[in-house]
Amino acid sequence: MLYEVLYETGSENYSKGEIHLLPLVSDTRRALKAISDCDIKKLQNVLYIAEKEHSNKKYNEDYKVMKEKLQKVLNFIKNFYKRFSETVDKNTLKAPEKMASAIAGNIINLIAQDDQLGLEEIAAILHSLKPIVGRLSTDTDILMSNIYFAGLDACEKHNAFGKQFAIIISSRDNWSIDQFIRGCGPRLDKIIYNGISSILGSKKEIKKLDGKLKKDLKIAYKALVEKSYKFSLIERYRISLF
Repeated sequence: MLYEVLYETGSENYSKGEIHLLPLVSDTRRALKAISDCDIKKLQNVLYIAEKEHSNKKYNEDYKVMKEKLQKVLNFIKNFYKRFSETVDKNTLKAPEKMASAIAGNIINLIAQDDQLGLEEIAAILHSLKPIVGRLSTDTDILMSNIYFAGLDACEKHNAFGKQFAIIISSRDNWSIDQFIRGCGPRLDKIIYNGISSILGSKKEIKKLDGKLKKDLKIAYKALVEKSYKFSLIERYRISLF
């Protein structure tokens, strides 16, 4: 799974990625970290190295699917950087909060326009934006809400509600999904309800979740129950074990 390859250092997929898909994995991780850090100069350097030194690298065909997903993420980031460097006012680059807001806003807008990214790729990119929330002194609720909006729209578009959904609604620092649910309307409530119900209906999907994702899923579940959403007996039992 793409998220594991990029973020879960102790996972088998992370290790396989390092063994079989370097330097593509390293370039993609570093590019996402540069976004999280709001470091455009570092991002520029990562993308330069990826293009000049690693673009002709051949990879094991057994890992073709994961390679294509990583390449889609990296290509998206290249496109973001090109547009960002061409359109963002230079004065923005000198103001840390404006820079952070501009990076996150531009990426969210590009995701909405992109037809090439799959849900795994979108979940991985949006996950890199969550640390930016901690860099803002104002508008943190707006940014986190926009991250959730973009992710939930992607879940609905792809009609997919597995671990990627749980990653999308996962919390960051003092911001959690129940804050978002309290303010959102029936359409988004329904998407979140469908996601929770889908995961709770599958033991296979539940096994993919770590403790943090289970905790955030339970927070979302409780917020929906408070809004009078009903879950089946088996769903209520399984969430009680989280």
